[in-house]
Amino acid sequence: MTKYPGGIFIIWLILISRIWGNDLRDPSGLSFSSGLEYQLISQEYYSSIIDTTHIDLLENWTLTQEKFDEVIFKTNLRYRRKSPSNRFNLITDIELSRKRWISRAESFYQMGNMNKGLRLYAKFENKSSFEDDSYYDRGYRFIQTNLRGICPITSHISIGIRPKFEYVSFEKLNSGTEFLVDQSGIVNAFQNKDYSISGAELLGEIKLSEFSRVIDWSVTFNHRDVPDSSLAAYNQYSFRIGFSNFGYRGSFILESNLELKDYAQFNNREDFTAFELSALANRNLGEKYEIGLILQFSNYSYKSPDIVYRNHYRIRPEVRLIRKIGNWSIGPELVFERYVEGLTEEYNSIPGLDNEDYSHWEAGILANFMNLNSVFLNSGISLGRRYYPEDLLVLSSYSLISGSMIADISITKNISINLNADINFERHKIKEDNMTLYLLSASVKSRF
Repeated sequence: MTKYPGGIFIIWLILISRIWGNDLRDPSGLSFSSGLEYQLISQEYYSSIIDTTHIDLLENWTLTQEKFDEVIFKTNLRYRRKSPSNRFNLITDIELSRKRWISRAESFYQMGNMNKGLRLYAKFENKSSFEDDSYYDRGYRFIQTNLRGICPITSHISIGIRPKFEYVSFEKLNSGTEFLVDQSGIVNAFQNKDYSISGAELLGEIKLSEFSRVIDWSVTFNHRDVPDSSLAAYNQYSFRIGFSNFGYRGSFILESNLELKDYAQFNNREDFTAFELSALANRNLGEKYEIGLILQFSNYSYKSPDIVYRNHYRIRPEVRLIRKIGNWSIGPELVFERYVEGLTEEYNSIPGLDNEDYSHWEAGILANFMNLNSVFLNSGISLGRRYYPEDLLVLSSYSLISGSMIADISITKNISINLNADINFERHKIKEDNMTLYLLSASVKSRF
């Protein structure tokens, strides 16, 4: 049986009532909040069922709907303390429902300031399930910590180091071993295996001017250790460099990252080298207009590419023109994306296996409204089209209609409403390939 997602509908209704504590805008203090969250998830998809009792195989398509909902009780405790020489933050959360219990604690201690001193960070999360449900409801324990030290060399140059450690332990491990078989051999497909990641990051910053122009860089090494399976371990190396320039007429941010990942597998199946580049530029055209450009590029090259791990590159430019009208910012946006794969000759000659290249474009309107005292609105709607090659067996070209909205409205001094909506319609030539995605959330917050 094959599933085709036909739609996902999500409604979150959150009622959080501050029942005791200080205002979180205070530099120091203790605060407590509690409340209820109602969560509803509904998914629709087409099922393909093939009847093998006939000489001619019969395929029937049926529309199936799945529904999940629960009520979650939440509490939040925060403590913050600040002095001229140090800062301390502690945040704890508890979520309780009939299906699961989640507890979190996150804290950091800062000696000195962000440009000179030490910063210790720690995070703990525990999830326990009351029901033996799906894979996503399995419990786990998560621990993460790092220590960052920054030392200025001159008034414009600083360097630092950040050792880090992360550990994940699952409540229920896989009962058996899963394998993925291909032409290059048998490779384990690991899920729900306890693991730890340890590493260190060397970082630096060069200020070309007092505030506006900065170059920052980092060199990172991470090692993942999986006690139950050495083949799932890897070494990760990365180098990142960025440049930012902020001025009265506009801003420019450029960042590049080179990553190498080496798995402990005999055939180098998942090893890859990746390069990513992103650029963001904004320019004020007088007092009423602003033009923005976003460019994203990525290239992945595998040591042993196959039908799953394919060499590919992706480029995505975006351009927008915004007009300011009072508290409103309105204007058009144009997006283009190109994705290209490179299957090797070994796999490209197999019938039905083709490069899943595509070209994608969208054109839309953005509308934002901001009043610091009462309303914040960020919204947009767009039309688009994605083109796949005609001879692909699974993927097909489609038209796209999408819209999104984020709104925060203050009703009174202590009561506010938050709305979040995201909707996408994909329409294909074949009805069974259509997909509709809804994401809606609403929250009411009261502070005393």
